[in-house]
Amino acid sequence: TDIQVNNFEIDVYNKSSSVTDLKVVVFVNNKLKLVTTDYTIDKTTSNAVVVFNIDLKVNDVIKIKTDSKTIKNSNGYYEFPYNLERNPLNDDVNQFTLGEVIDHVDSMLEDIPGYSGSYLGSSNLRDLGDLDRYGKRFVKHSGPINLPLYHATNKTYNIVKALKYSKREYSRFKKTFLDTAASLGYDGPVKTHVDLILKTVNSDKLKSQPFYFSDMLASGSSNKIEYKVLDSRVKDYPITTDYNLLTLSSKSITVYLNGIQLTNIKDYNFNVPGYISINAGQVENDKIEIHEYATTDGSFIAPTPTKLGLFPKYYPELTIDDTVLAEEPVSTGPFKLYGEDSATGTRGWFYPVYTTKSAAGTGAASKSYTFTGMNKLFYIPTTDATLAGNDNIEVTEYPVGVAFIKGHDGSYIKAYKDFRDELLLELEKRIFNNIKAKYSTDRLDVNTFIGGEFRTNEFTKVEVDNTLLGDFAKWLQENLNNQTYTNNNFYNRNNNWTFNYSDTTSPDGNENAG
Repeated sequence: TDIQVNNFEIDVYNKSSSVTDLKVVVFVNNKLKLVTTDYTIDKTTSNAVVVFNIDLKVNDVIKIKTDSKTIKNSNGYYEFPYNLERNPLNDDVNQFTLGEVIDHVDSMLEDIPGYSGSYLGSSNLRDLGDLDRYGKRFVKHSGPINLPLYHATNKTYNIVKALKYSKREYSRFKKTFLDTAASLGYDGPVKTHVDLILKTVNSDKLKSQPFYFSDMLASGSSNKIEYKVLDSRVKDYPITTDYNLLTLSSKSITVYLNGIQLTNIKDYNFNVPGYISINAGQVENDKIEIHEYATTDGSFIAPTPTKLGLFPKYYPELTIDDTVLAEEPVSTGPFKLYGEDSATGTRGWFYPVYTTKSAAGTGAASKSYTFTGMNKLFYIPTTDATLAGNDNIEVTEYPVGVAFIKGHDGSYIKAYKDFRDELLLELEKRIFNNIKAKYSTDRLDVNTFIGGEFRTNEFTKVEVDNTLLGDFAKWLQENLNNQTYTNNNFYNRNNNWTFNYSDTTSPDGNENAG
């Protein structure tokens, strides 16, 4: 310092005294100084201040390093990343000098909790346990930045563009799949229908085209194994070759019970080598079909983050969203309802449906039903009722709740309430049942990016919203004819679900989103 010899303000954050996770490291003439021994942090003013126990000398050089999740202002500068500066190619360290070892130990000191003394000299360094992880001179990186940086900055091999391209292509495939399903004019088993759609969609494609090796799902020719259930207690059924979803391969297996595709984990597993263990409530005389596919090459479907193990997976299902704003009917029925019976898993139209047992029939004259996604009990007569059947235009549909197809990646498609829903579920189950890369929060936890009422993360809601705004605006343009989403034209003073809560706080004192 040329003039100032003490009381150095930490001004790289606004109101740094209120920063709760502030970490401070101080060097004078490139020598580490210890808090309490050499200086203290005064937080009595708006900004924290480094106060040395002994004034510095003129021309001393002071360097103050700070760390916090708080957004910094324009003061100060960032250090050059260690994984770019030191061993950026992540090579093995085969030789080093004594001077480099001394520098390596010296680089540890600023981060070691409880360190005291002087280096090189008398200190408590040997008593502080495992110190290897603090060293910054010799480094090996768990995630080298050179390749990600290349793919983030290179125009030709840009990872952001690749992700957006895959997203567009996956959406295009879904649309083509549904369009083809409607135009084929086929009326037969769901599995055969989906195979025919995929064959038609990919009929003119070449091996050199994108996503030939994406391994998204199985289709086409297969080795079919059929079993008739002779004893419901038998769960394990042999397959031709050992198979599991823990080993990456282009092979795939799908399992059907009475023509309905089962769901891996929920209905079956490959825990016993050479067998499929099925626990789907099968009973005697049920028919089991196992389809073994030698390869999934040629699906031409862009992989989703879930398929690649970068996002959680979800059981594909027909579910009802009962949070959609709607008026509860005054009448108790009869109604019709499109959904999936929670008890049996059967899907389709159910009628006549009543909201009270007395209206449906007392005692054994009626039975209670619940539907996946809907938090309400319904009643259906035990005689002359349609369960998971076709539509009846003469019966009024229950007005609360909207049916959706939930995909393997947690996405929702509004149900068509016709044959296309079964085709979508067959497709989504094939993808789900072929996921070989397991999502792990140890590798990537999406919740560290997406905050919530009861958890914090690295990014504010405004930062997350701004990142998604472009995609959201495009979705509005393509799906809602560019409607102004901020208009609240459904306000009802008697319904608190229509209120705007943006100027209120939650019970925990957090600002409500709106």
